[in-house]
Amino acid sequence: MKIPDDKKVLSSSLLGTGSIESKQSQPKSLEEFVNYWQGLGYKVEQYGERPNLIIFGEDHSKKKAQRPVQSQFIRFIDPQFILHEFLNGFIYNPHTGNLEKQNNRKFARTELLMGAHPPSILKELSQELGFKMVGCDLTEQELDNVTRKLDPRGRKMLSNYSDEVQPYRDDQMVKTIKQYRKDATSENPVICILGNNHIKQIHNLRTLQDSEQGYLYVSQLT
Repeated sequence: MKIPDDKKVLSSSLLGTGSIESKQSQPKSLEEFVNYWQGLGYKVEQYGERPNLIIFGEDHSKKKAQRPVQSQFIRFIDPQFILHEFLNGFIYNPHTGNLEKQNNRKFARTELLMGAHPPSILKELSQELGFKMVGCDLTEQELDNVTRKLDPRGRKMLSNYSDEVQPYRDDQMVKTIKQYRKDATSENPVICILGNNHIKQIHNLRTLQDSEQGYLYVSQLT
């Protein structure tokens, strides 16, 4: 997947300038977005010279303030896919307005009845631009299978956010990211939105750094 020239980060020297666009000035390139994010206090790290993946590490406690920043960039990039933690194993199809199950995923009956709830601002943008939103976290059934494996007698009362469970969630996120980077046919980068604790760990373990494809990691934790 090739990145158009106006949407590349050309070198790591772009990082660390710390300047910010004024509210009246809309960033017009990826370079300007990097400066804008750094001016907001976000930490931006780059792996590789030709990133075809942009990952936002969201601070879930501040998501209402951070999602307009994500949406502004999504509108600029016009991606084919948005990968999002909150959709678990579902895909939101803007052409039908329905949730679809991903292949080879396991779902609890209650999860199929309740579905998932894409962030409204991204759902509206999906309907406008036509990109699919793809869940990249474990489903409720898959989480239950993990906790039963780790604690078959139920003595630890493991939560979905425990240190023991998180690596399994991170593994699914990496698997989904790799799949959709491979499957994407658009020249524009894939965008992924995860909780910052997930992508920080994935980035530090270098589990996405196994190919010639680069990525940009934007930590929204301030």
